Amino acid sequence: GKSPDENAYLKFYVPRENIKNGNAVIAVKNAKGRFMWSWHLWFAKPDALETVKCNNNQNKVYKFAKQPLGFAYREWEEATFNKQRVVLIKVEQTFGNKGDKQYAIFYITQKPGQSVKEFSSTLYQFGRKDAFTNINNIAEGGYYINDYIDMTTKECIEKPNCFILAGKGRTESYCNLWSMNNLGGTYDETVVKTIFDPCPVGFHVPTKGALECFTKHESDSGLMKASTWDNGWNFRKNGNPHVTMYLPAVGYLSPTNGYMDYRSTCYWSSNPNSAICFAMLFNSGTVSSLTTNIRHYGLSVLPVAE
Repeated sequence: GKSPDENAYLKFYVPRENIKNGNAVIAVKNAKGRFMWSWHLWFAKPDALETVKCNNNQNKVYKFAKQPLGFAYREWEEATFNKQRVVLIKVEQTFGNKGDKQYAIFYITQKPGQSVKEFSSTLYQFGRKDAFTNINNIAEGGYYINDYIDMTTKECIEKPNCFILAGKGRTESYCNLWSMNNLGGTYDETVVKTIFDPCPVGFHVPTKGALECFTKHESDSGLMKASTWDNGWNFRKNGNPHVTMYLPAVGYLSPTNGYMDYRSTCYWSSNPNSAICFAMLFNSGTVSSLTTNIRHYGLSVLPVAE
């Protein structure tokens, strides 16, 4: 291996014909087979990191990426129409009996088409850079579940494929895992990105103040309003309905058993508050920009531009 003082590069090659929308995790090991570091590769269309300007209720402007980290289309087929269509047909005689033409009217009803929308994203435990998946049919490899007691940051680096369960051992309350400037519970402090932040260059995990850009309440002004539900929320900017953003409902990994739960979806903020952390939660009936979760949850991340 290379000396720590020397430059070293990890090279990989993906044949052009095999590139498709999806995710992969690669890593380097030392001579003893121990993981030294790992990287998440996200293969997506270039517009995935195009940004949408949003204002929160303090009128502060943020630029969010269009898609959450690791978003991938599994199957996506749009129906040509999504409402029932009815056609009226009238059949009339050309020549009637003694000039009295007969006619009949009937209706043909066409049921709406069925759209198929299956997607996924990568999920993260708070403060970790390690990407977990919410799908079962992984091409190769995968992650395992364990209830390590007092698992350290060093062990997290060495076990990037280990999802840590809650309920045993000591729960730490470190503030600075995703942002070096965190003081704990502050509304919208400036983010100083760390090496554990999973977002691409130029982006970071948003603060809880940034996540307050999204709401379902009509009384809130200047925000992104949840308008229609379609396996996720379509948000429209208040005062400018042409500015839209779609946040998919991808579920979360349970901290108690590591299994997927699709009853709701959460997006992490970079702000912890003691042993719990702030996140945005939504389902088909509500949007809550400031909920709290323990750090063991596997949640989505919506990058915001630095």
